[in-house]
Amino acid sequence: MNRLVFLAVNASYSHTSLAALRLRGVADPAAWEWTTLETAVADSRDSMLERVLALKPDVLAATFYLFNREWLTAFLVRFRKLSPRTVVIGGGPEWLGNAAGFFQPLSLVDAGVRGDGELAFRQWLPVWDRPAAWGAIPGLIRWEEGRVQDPGNGAECPSSADIPLLDARLFQDFSKPFMQMETSRGC
Repeated sequence: MNRLVFLAVNASYSHTSLAALRLRGVADPAAWEWTTLETAVADSRDSMLERVLALKPDVLAATFYLFNREWLTAFLVRFRKLSPRTVVIGGGPEWLGNAAGFFQPLSLVDAGVRGDGELAFRQWLPVWDRPAAWGAIPGLIRWEEGRVQDPGNGAECPSSADIPLLDARLFQDFSKPFMQMETSRGC
């Protein structure tokens, strides 16, 4: 079974990552051992680095926001040196613009999703270890042949039928004092 770690870097300790819950809902549980690690931008990157490395993920996924991009960038610079074979995929609002900064001068990620991530992530997971197949996924940006391969479009927008309802079992280990839920997509 493949191991996936979703690294959720939140604005504060009281927030939780809805993206991690949504994307976990589209991953095949028979194919993926999924672990979500949550931290806050004020927390130690070194401590989280140790936790992620101990899990030996095949895939590391993260959502980039304006408030956590600096934290994730510094984290990934070190992570890539210590775990170069782990495939890293990103997404989130920071991927809506020019994505070249995620790949140059140092490749922080192997791929990223521009736009709504559920469908693109669902299509990417079965081919995560075959980069030659990634070009067929709408909205997937990647480094290939020494340059950024950016289709210039966003991922397909999912319909409500494409997005599974959040399963109550995902909240069994929920230890936060409250949950912030978005009532619309985006910020």
